[in-house]
Amino acid sequence: MKENILLTYSSRLDWYNNTIVELNKDNEFTTEPKHVAPDTFEFRILNVKGNFQIQTIKFDGGIAPFNKETMTFGPMKFFYDRSVTFEILINFEFYKVETFEYRLQISPARLLYLKEFDYFEEFIYLSNELTFKYLVMRYLDTYQLVVKNPLKIRINGKNEDFVIKTKEPDINIFLSFIIEHEALEKHWQIVDDYDIIEASERKNKISEQLKKEEVTVTDTEIENSAKCLLEKPKTKTISVATGDDSVSADEKMEQKSTSKLDNLPNALFYEALSRNENVKVRKLRTQLCGCKTDEEFLAKVYC
Repeated sequence: MKENILLTYSSRLDWYNNTIVELNKDNEFTTEPKHVAPDTFEFRILNVKGNFQIQTIKFDGGIAPFNKETMTFGPMKFFYDRSVTFEILINFEFYKVETFEYRLQISPARLLYLKEFDYFEEFIYLSNELTFKYLVMRYLDTYQLVVKNPLKIRINGKNEDFVIKTKEPDINIFLSFIIEHEALEKHWQIVDDYDIIEASERKNKISEQLKKEEVTVTDTEIENSAKCLLEKPKTKTISVATGDDSVSADEKMEQKSTSKLDNLPNALFYEALSRNENVKVRKLRTQLCGCKTDEEFLAKVYC
């Protein structure tokens, strides 16, 4: 998103040499002085860098005439101060981010009795799609907290693992998570790639099983069957999917079908519902995969 912002900058101009006026890292210009009368100067603007417009130029003698066509201003007669104030309209580009605040508390009861070189790990859940692992360890009478940051988002202003050390067996801090959409898109691409591979493997398994059952179907039907258990919400955001964005597999299974292809996934799904506790996954992606419950997600993984 781009917006025009009116800002004020002051600079002391050199009467005899060029002066670089740096507005910020992306916007600057150079003034070239010209002596036109005693204590009176005219300036030309050169080497413009960035996207901005000079609106007015003020000095201790008033407002300096500014010619936008020739990019010159003056003449200006200085009395006591060589400072010049520029009112400039700058076109800034703003980047949308997602922000979260998380309070992490670890009581003395959990830390005090850790032996040296003991550690434990837990997770910070910002949403069902984004979690961050943290480790707490003790060594040499020091307690260290490390929040892992694989996406290199901003945690308390830094794009790296967040680390604090303390001698006191008590951790009570506020963490700021600022997630740029570029980093989020990379995260979603990883998820997409993972799901594509999983769908391909599922397609092969279904195809082999159908051959054993002597069921004749097209490749498209097999692919759709493989993908149906990996369907994600239509809109990729950090927030969880709404009920309108996805239909649960439980609801789909309630709709009876007479096709031969439906029989196999249905049977697998109902069998999977009874075996959830034996399914091992790295991370629950319940709402990401369009499920209403963790049990439903685990059943999909089992299938």
